[in-house]
Amino acid sequence: MLNQDEILRNIFDTIGETNRHCVEFGFGYQWFEGTKSNSDITLKDLKGEEKVDSGLNCHALIKQNWKPTFFDAESSNEDINLYKWVLTPDNIGDAFKHAQVPIKADYVSIDVDSIDVWLFQSLLSKGYRPRVFSVEYNQNFPVDSLVSAEKKWAPWKRRCPVFGASASSINMIAELFEYQVVEIMPTNDMFFIRKDILEEKCFNVESLPTYLELAKGFVGGQTTQKLCEPEDAARLVDFPLALLGLEDEAKAKARTDIRRINNRRKAAGNKKHLLCGDVDGYS
Repeated sequence: MLNQDEILRNIFDTIGETNRHCVEFGFGYQWFEGTKSNSDITLKDLKGEEKVDSGLNCHALIKQNWKPTFFDAESSNEDINLYKWVLTPDNIGDAFKHAQVPIKADYVSIDVDSIDVWLFQSLLSKGYRPRVFSVEYNQNFPVDSLVSAEKKWAPWKRRCPVFGASASSINMIAELFEYQVVEIMPTNDMFFIRKDILEEKCFNVESLPTYLELAKGFVGGQTTQKLCEPEDAARLVDFPLALLGLEDEAKAKARTDIRRINNRRKAAGNKKHLLCGDVDGYS
């Protein structure tokens, strides 16, 4: 199985590079073993041989002299283009404009363990068209699920299955804005390329695997996360309904979906892999 660096190398070997601008937000940028803070890291550090403790998707690109832009809720650092912004669906366009991110940046990575699909949708709605995206998905939801966390940001509780969005929710937005998924990593990221670029650069676009073919086998596998608390489960919504502003209906539909997933797993003898199984209304 390829890692993020290998996937990105294959993508850009195929479609080429333009402005060599990469954007990343969601992970911290702590220097290896905490010896430097976000504010002390330099671009020279990022281009060096030591590892940034967060596992930045952009790290290998930066070492190839790409220009990075980072956003963080707590830190800023002019040397590495790290901007202090609490990104929301309402302000992400303003943040990108302030940081002078190109409308068609070569690569944007989204991984916030919360409102990922909402940031993805909002950035595209505001006219940004990066050539390549990666978005982290929640592997606990099956391929036929359109469940996500609600639009309001909330911190992820370690090992709680309520975070981000199902792979199908993210793919729905990608297809709506003419992006095609080209790779899905188990438990991690989905990678998308703009369809017009694929059609220009790939002579065999029709032979590329579909979303369902890429997702088969690991999207929606048995969760190893612990059972969540009632306040966590209450943040789950049906993404299409929530996108229409139908909050109550979206939460009710999410409860129905979780019940369906749990019943399916019980029938298969997988009771220890239930989602939110200890929460009233879900089991």
